[in-house]
Amino acid sequence: MRNILILTGIYLSGITYISGQGIDFRNDDWNTIKKIAAENDKHILVDVYTDWCVPCKKMNKEVFSIDEVGDSINPHFISYKVNAEKGNGIELSRDWSVRAYPTIMYLEPSGKEVTRFEGFRPKETFLAFSSEVLALSELELESAESMDLETVRFLLNKFRHVDIEHKEDYLNKWWLNLSSEETNTEESVSLIRANLQYANVEMIKAILPSITGFGQVKFIKELNDRMSLWAETEDLNSINEVYKIQLKIIKNSLFASTLKPEILKNYDKVRLKLYKKHPKYDPEYLELSRKMMEKYVMSLSIEDVRRMEKTFSSSDSLMVSKKLVDNIKDISYNYLSKYDDPQTLQLVLSWLDHGQQLFYDDQATIIQLLLHEKLGNEDKAKELKNIALKNPSFEFLNQKLVNYLK
Repeated sequence: MRNILILTGIYLSGITYISGQGIDFRNDDWNTIKKIAAENDKHILVDVYTDWCVPCKKMNKEVFSIDEVGDSINPHFISYKVNAEKGNGIELSRDWSVRAYPTIMYLEPSGKEVTRFEGFRPKETFLAFSSEVLALSELELESAESMDLETVRFLLNKFRHVDIEHKEDYLNKWWLNLSSEETNTEESVSLIRANLQYANVEMIKAILPSITGFGQVKFIKELNDRMSLWAETEDLNSINEVYKIQLKIIKNSLFASTLKPEILKNYDKVRLKLYKKHPKYDPEYLELSRKMMEKYVMSLSIEDVRRMEKTFSSSDSLMVSKKLVDNIKDISYNYLSKYDDPQTLQLVLSWLDHGQQLFYDDQATIIQLLLHEKLGNEDKAKELKNIALKNPSFEFLNQKLVNYLK
């Protein structure tokens, strides 16, 4: 641990390097930057900026252009500037989910993000932050094979700005090095409880015996937060496993009546988040669609529905896409009978209109006309009614709808 503390304190302060003109930002393309970083085993420092950003200009003038800063940064980083509103910077900033300027990012030689900060930072703060990134890298090299309790605790507590994926790796590396007896010690349980947001399912199961009494309430809430993070990485298996663990915890709990509704609500919320996020909307996720859309109608916009369809281009995807449209039709009919407020009905109608453009359906036409009628759009309802009556498949429609049309 003494060596660790020395690293964080002086890693950048004692470098012998030829004085230059501040940070050397390279003009190469992004793939070349990663190649150079990998060949030289250096981290990557990225400044994402815009031409109009005042803090960006202040960072350039008061930090990046200072010789002392360049002398500290250049030996250890390949530095790169990205204009978020020009050229390939538009796509890169979108891929990196940049939402403020400047955003200063620290990445591994492979391009994997370690951490970032947003906005202006004075020279001293910037150098201290950069020093921690390098110290972190050194510790990771030293702990490549295994990680003891002291080191993992230091990494998790000291480097709070490091991204979740790295901290999950630290905790998992430590966990895999434990014997079966060590997994249940007071120190191990304490470390996992304090860092539950980075724990995997096995760790959570291991500490279950220690969760008793009123502590169950707090633990359930912490697991809810963990599930939300898994939704970001689309880890449906872990979400389902922890959901089962939550139900097991409250099975004989005094707080069951209070906690169960909260657990169920969070489970649906997390799955909806995952469902809306998933880029291809595979059949496994589409199974969730009907239940999710029924429960959260007002949180799904027509943009969400269109985004679901965006990636369906191959013939293999047509069946999946048709299934989604069928779900939209069924849910639209349910909401037609349940709701009267124009906002909800108009939203449902927008889903249905979009579904009809993708896969025309006779019954959906009837639902469309009923929605228009309920919204007071009499001319449109009459037009659709005439279309439905002329359709050869009229005799196969739902009897209730047939009677209505007659």
